[in-house]
Amino acid sequence: MLVNLDTALADQRVWRPDVLGSMAFLVSSGVALRSAGRTAVRGRPRSRTWTISMINVAGSVAFGISAVAAFVLPSSGELLNAGLAGLGTFVGALCFLTGAVLMLTPEPTGTPVHADQGIHP
Repeated sequence: MLVNLDTALADQRVWRPDVLGSMAFLVSSGVALRSAGRTAVRGRPRSRTWTISMINVAGSVAFGISAVAAFVLPSSGELLNAGLAGLGTFVGALCFLTGAVLMLTPEPTGTPVHADQGIHP
């Protein structure tokens, strides 16, 4: 692919969709964070949903940084910052993985449940 795409085509077919996709991730993460924040109560710890939303926002920002760093410079045909592009992708993926793992277990309700509740001899 590198041999067949000139800088303009790489910008049009690879970089631009990457940036637009990263912006869409950021907007969707912001919407989820806003929704999770509506259930917050002052003086109480934030919900797991809010925490997951914040982790996803961080992942979206990392993907956005990666996309910008992956811009192909017209003068040289090289990436703007290949190391940052790879690091941003890695950090973004770790954030989304962390959020997904946190979603695997139900959030505690804060109401204690007794082991013998409802069982009487």
